[in-house]
Amino acid sequence: MGLNVKRATVFTIRRMQPEDRDAAVRLTQAEGWPHRREDWDFHCLLGQGWIASIADGAIVGTILWWSYGSAAGAAGLLVVDHRYRGNGIGSRLIEAIIDEAGPRTLQSVATRSGIKVLDTLGFRKIGMVQQWQGIPLPILTEEPTDLTLRKADQTSLPSLCELDEWAFGAKRFELLASILTQNDGVLAEKDGQLVGFGLIRPAGRGMVIGPVVASDESIATTIVSRLLTIDASFTRIDIPANANGLAEYLQQSGLILVDQAPVLKLGEDMSGDQSFRSFAMASQSLG
Repeated sequence: MGLNVKRATVFTIRRMQPEDRDAAVRLTQAEGWPHRREDWDFHCLLGQGWIASIADGAIVGTILWWSYGSAAGAAGLLVVDHRYRGNGIGSRLIEAIIDEAGPRTLQSVATRSGIKVLDTLGFRKIGMVQQWQGIPLPILTEEPTDLTLRKADQTSLPSLCELDEWAFGAKRFELLASILTQNDGVLAEKDGQLVGFGLIRPAGRGMVIGPVVASDESIATTIVSRLLTIDASFTRIDIPANANGLAEYLQQSGLILVDQAPVLKLGEDMSGDQSFRSFAMASQSLG
C-alpha cells in the first residue's frame, strides 16, 4: 500500500496589495469563515498584510497585523490553503509580522490549524474566547434605574478611547473611529460618570458587536442587550470564556455558542486599569 506524500512547495512571502484581497476572500471562504470583501477591506484599512504565493502566482496564505501604538498590536486572518499546509508557510507568515512588529506585544486568537505554529514561535495562552451568534429574540430586558444609556457617536470618541485603553492596555483610536463611522454605539453612565460602552457594525453574515468595555459584567450585559435592539438581524459577539453572566444572557436572547478558541500573546503583558474590563472583542483578529 503506497503512502500519499505531500510534495514540498516553493513559495514567496510578500506584502499584501489591494488587488490580492479577492484571493484572500476565497481563502477564508474555503475555511468556512464568513468574511466578505468588505470585511477584508475594513481589516486591511487598519492594518498591514502579508501573503504567500507559489510559482504560478497563486496566493496560498495570508496574515494581517494591527499596530496599537509603539507597545502593542494584534495579529489575525492567518490562513493557509489546506492543500499547501505542512510546508512552513504559516510559520514564515507569522515570522514576517513578528519582525515588522518589533518589540510590540502581539495578541492573537488561534485557529485549530494555527495554534501549534504560534506556540512554537513563543506565543503563550492567556485565556479563551467564546463565539456566540444567531438571530436575537425580541425579549424585554429591565435596565437598572441607576444606569443611563445613550448613543455613542464620533463626539464620544475621546471618552471611548480612554476606557478602551484602560481595558485593553493600548491606544486603539483608529479602530474605534473606523467602527463608529459605520454605526452608532451605546454609552453607559452612572452618577454622571462613564462606566461602559459597546459598538456594533455590519460584518460577516449580519452584525458584529464589539468591543464592549465596562466596569462590571452586569453593566456589560445591559449594554449588549441595548445593542441587540439596534439591529435584529444575524448577530455575532466574541466574549471572554469566564463571562458567565453575559453568556447566560446571550443564550436567553437566542444566540448560540458555536465555538471557542485560545487567546495567545507574544511578549510582555499589556497592563490596563483593573477597574475596567473588555467583555467583547472588536473581532477575534483585532482583539
